[in-house]
Amino acid sequence: MQHPLAATLAALVTTASLPLLAGEPGTPEDPAGPPAAAAPIAPDCDPRKFLEGVRGADVTERIGAYDAFVRACPDSPAAATLYEESMLLRELLARQLDEIADPPAPPAGAAVPRPASSSPVPAAPPPSTAPAPVPPAGTGGALVLGPTDYGEHEGLFFRLAAGASYFKGNYEGVLSGCPTCLDYAAFSSKQALSGPALGAEATVGYAFVPGLALGLRFSALLVAGWKMDDPALESKAFGLALVQPIVSWYPDPEDGFHLWIAPGAGFATVRDAGGQLPDDALKGFAISTGLGYEGWVGEDVGVGLELLIDGGYLSSSERGGTPATSLGFVAPGAALTVTLN
Repeated sequence: MQHPLAATLAALVTTASLPLLAGEPGTPEDPAGPPAAAAPIAPDCDPRKFLEGVRGADVTERIGAYDAFVRACPDSPAAATLYEESMLLRELLARQLDEIADPPAPPAGAAVPRPASSSPVPAAPPPSTAPAPVPPAGTGGALVLGPTDYGEHEGLFFRLAAGASYFKGNYEGVLSGCPTCLDYAAFSSKQALSGPALGAEATVGYAFVPGLALGLRFSALLVAGWKMDDPALESKAFGLALVQPIVSWYPDPEDGFHLWIAPGAGFATVRDAGGQLPDDALKGFAISTGLGYEGWVGEDVGVGLELLIDGGYLSSSERGGTPATSLGFVAPGAALTVTLN
């Protein structure tokens, strides 16, 4: 015989826990007597049919049926709800048993009731090892982002750079003022030329494979305040332009460290303030190389610093027997870079 208090509480729990998905409330147990023995409930993965099957079952039977459903149908949308409901029923049943096990002292003259027998509480089923499904959109579930191309050096890129360098060269040319224009060697000047320079460059390229890019580099140096061996030659700013194919290599496509080399052509015209140097346009071979590091400041934008060196040999062709003018140079420097991938 089940204790009247236990039977009443079980009936209330049964009635309150049925509307989990789409079922109807169950029929409370008769507090005056024990419920009719129910046949073992076989789990049915259809939530509606399952709830119809557990209608009218007592708390312990309901817990056992919920556990069996969770074990048999872990991928059902109702499995998580029934598992949580099973835990809640266990808690309610434990509270019920605690109240029965520790009743208040009977008042004077009251008959002491016999302790009610309780059915064993089934053990909780182990958590399902099946992988959790990805939450559908709009449910508020957390989604794991897959790998992206963020921060990879691939595809089309543009790079801008600005910095400073120190220009050092050897200039050879014929000074103006030749009285007979016959003995050119007497008026030939070989001068060491050096001075600070400001530089800027723009590069456009394409990485055909991640980390390895081919492109075209345009750069310019403005050499000002230079000095020659002859103190009579006063400096005048002149420009040096370079146009070069470039190969850039990032050992790790997702890292900013890179190396590059750019062989190509150079163009310059060296002038002095007094007009003694010939106004010859110089052109020839130029090569540049460098290394640097860029840090990502946006999804496709990197900012960094590079060390570079420009060098080459430029000359003019002879004109009417006038010896060629030449300039060999080297210009190490540093620059700030901005790269857009």
